Order: sequence, then C-alpha cells, then structure tokens
Amino acid sequence: VRIDTKNIKYNKGFYLTRVQLLQSFGATLPEEEGYLFVPEGSGMIIHNDTNVYKENSMDVPFYGPDFGIKHENLKTLEYDNTFPIFGAKMN
Repeated sequence: VRIDTKNIKYNKGFYLTRVQLLQSFGATLPEEEGYLFVPEGSGMIIHNDTNVYKENSMDVPFYGPDFGIKHENLKTLEYDNTFPIFGAKMN
C-alpha cells in the first residue's frame, strides 16, 4: 500500500497525526480456521478461535517511541517492531 503524501489535504493550522488505511484488512470470524501473523516484537500468531478476536484494532508503531510525549516511567515506552510484516492463513 502506498499513500501519495503530496495529495493529502488538510486545513492550515492543523497537523496530520494519524493515517488509517485498510481498516478491515485481515478481518476474520472466530469460527473460521486459521490465524494472523502480526508484527508484535519479532512476530506473534493469533489463532482465530482465541478471545483476542474481540479486539477490533491494533496500533503498531514502526518508527520507534514518540519522544515528544513526556514519559513518567521508562516502562511506558513502546518498543520498535523488528519485522514490519503481516500474514493471514485461512482454512
């Protein structure tokens, strides 16, 4: 997927802070056999029949933590994803 950033339009004085695309990409039902491979750390498999299917979104930063946010505790820093990949297996 590519986003042509030259064609993004927004009002003066406002800043783009988030881009959401392919919001239903990889969506499955819990009764479908299969799993998702998601970029969590060095990779994580989520089987369709687990309770995790109730989650409807996943935010995964690929460019590291936001040092513009004041972190009271270093434990609140998010870790980089080693492999920015995604996969799905059905049936």
